Amino acid sequence: MKYPVECEDQFQEFKRNLLLLSSERLKIKKCQEFLNYLTTNYPPNYLNAYLLELINIMTKSAECADFTGTNIAFLKDLVKDLQSFMADSNKSSRQGIDNLIDKFSSEIKRIKNDTAQRDLKENYQNGDSDNTGISVPLVEDDSLLSNETPSFASVKKLHCNLVLTSGDAPDEISFGQIIDHDSQIYLKGDIETAKNIISDLTGLTVNRKLQIGIWTNGKFSLTGKSAHLAITLMLTLEILKQIDPGRKYYANPQACFTGLCNCKGEVLSVDEEGLKLKIEACFFSNLKYFILPKSQETIAKEYLKELKENNPGIPDLNIVAVSNIKDLFCDRRLISIKKVNIIVRGGRFIRRQKKTIGVVLIFLFIAALFEILYSRTNPDPVSAKLTGNSLSILNKYKEKLLQIHLNDRSSYNRDNIYDEVSFGDLNNRGKKDVVYKDTGKNGIDHLIAVTIKGDTLWNKPVKKRIDYPDSPVDASYILRKIKLEDCDGNGKDEVYAIAINPFYPSIVLQLDAETGKERQCYVNSGNLLDIHFADINGDSTKEILLTGINNDWGGGCFIVLNPMNFAGHSPTLNEKYAVKGIRESDEIAYFIFPKTPVGNKIETDYEWNNGKDISVNKEFKWIRLTMQEGFFNSDIVSFYPVFNFNLNIISIETSASYERAAEYYYKTGGLKMMVDPAYLMGQYEKKIIAVRGPFLSGNN
Repeated sequence: MKYPVECEDQFQEFKRNLLLLSSERLKIKKCQEFLNYLTTNYPPNYLNAYLLELINIMTKSAECADFTGTNIAFLKDLVKDLQSFMADSNKSSRQGIDNLIDKFSSEIKRIKNDTAQRDLKENYQNGDSDNTGISVPLVEDDSLLSNETPSFASVKKLHCNLVLTSGDAPDEISFGQIIDHDSQIYLKGDIETAKNIISDLTGLTVNRKLQIGIWTNGKFSLTGKSAHLAITLMLTLEILKQIDPGRKYYANPQACFTGLCNCKGEVLSVDEEGLKLKIEACFFSNLKYFILPKSQETIAKEYLKELKENNPGIPDLNIVAVSNIKDLFCDRRLISIKKVNIIVRGGRFIRRQKKTIGVVLIFLFIAALFEILYSRTNPDPVSAKLTGNSLSILNKYKEKLLQIHLNDRSSYNRDNIYDEVSFGDLNNRGKKDVVYKDTGKNGIDHLIAVTIKGDTLWNKPVKKRIDYPDSPVDASYILRKIKLEDCDGNGKDEVYAIAINPFYPSIVLQLDAETGKERQCYVNSGNLLDIHFADINGDSTKEILLTGINNDWGGGCFIVLNPMNFAGHSPTLNEKYAVKGIRESDEIAYFIFPKTPVGNKIETDYEWNNGKDISVNKEFKWIRLTMQEGFFNSDIVSFYPVFNFNLNIISIETSASYERAAEYYYKTGGLKMMVDPAYLMGQYEKKIIAVRGPFLSGNN
């Protein structure tokens, strides 16, 4: 007999795993599997105990999910299972089940209607519409956090903005979504491949610098290789449009492309399981052509035959296999090339869009009039610009509200000056003020608050004597972070600042925003590099999250402070770090991260791990740290501990450079085991020291 406690433990574990998934369809599938597990392994009353909560989770995911391209068999199974759950459900669950059945049934009808569009006459060859973008099928991969095998794919539309500029600088390419290190390298290779194809097809040479932006609507992580055939084709078409304006080049919007290109334009195969998911996504959509590597034509046609037999009413999907990307330009079904009469085309466009153009012109006239009359009605500062030693404070119109002349000795982080400048209403006047840093002639950094008119509200030199037994520290601090945050929930911001000594310690200051007077000071025996704020325990008070280094314990650190009471110094291990005259702080949590086996092998300037930054997902309630260990082949090697809001570690991720270093040292004998996320969560997690806060595995 299985006991209620065991069932509840399984359900809580299931919900924790569900938070790690990004695919809404996969969440629905996991709920379905758990309901079937309850039905099979427990009495009916257990199903009723969890049914309502699971139905609510499925309903929320169904509202957010895009079912376009979903295998109808999956939706039919959902409807069938929900109907079976209905028989054993109580009254409170039935309405939710009915709504889900209606939702999935309507999605089945919509998908069938989408596939019927395949038989409509193609009109992309007429040259009258601006068909932009390339369709690419991508697997929804949740393996990074949850280690789930992909179950779904979706079709995304890639778009490109390309500009030819003069100069000898290298080409620039940016991607609007998540992208890993390997894909960045492939993107640069895609540019060279596109140039080679253009040279082979037209004899034209691209000598000018390219500035390229690639983006797509919706969530999209470019972490594999299969999108690079589509990217290379899109770059080729966009470059041709720029260097050959007398013709128009574009791809059939009913065509979808998967594969990887080498520098010769040869189309290479992709993962077979992922390929099947992509065929499903295209088969159950309105796409007409699926282009894939020639080497995988047989596998694709066999799987397509299986889909067709199981769904006889859906029109056929055309498989087009290619060996080289240049073959696409010989197939008029896929690529259209039209001569363009610029004057005629421009006239047609104006006639077609005359209403839109009229509205735009009226809007521009009103906007210009408003700008002239009312541009200075909003004096609130929203951004800053650093030019030499001059700090300009700007409003939302990018107009200069205030110019601050800094001392010659001031040094700012020019990559992110907002670490050292912050805006907020300091004295409840209903107007935003500015808090910034400047360095005095004596070399001491100052925190300075001014109104937007330039009137000084307060000026606080950052001086703090810290009496360590062997090496007292007096005034040599560098301000690195300035943040305004209402942590105590009283509607008024406090000022928080991190100042670091070149060696150690760091201090965290909490100041009264109105007067600049110090309320609390926290001393850490090592540099602190990032600060974040989040209510992690639901008490309406935002806790202070810090990461950096602890010289005393010899490792990267993660600190959680109570904003109402954090004055003191970090936990002491060695007497040389015991601060005289200051008590130890009562941190909510203090974790030490020693080096991993990979970190002990790589070349590094870091004696210990370097806690670099913190990110917080308030919706899914997790905290992600970046721990840098050193360098491997000039790439920064990092791993990423992920905590939930209970301050338990739920996963440890690794960077691509970390994975390459681990594999290299394992294969060359430098490591006796493969250091991967499973090892880090199993063995390394036991070595993480919880000085304060929840004990982790192996801690005592």
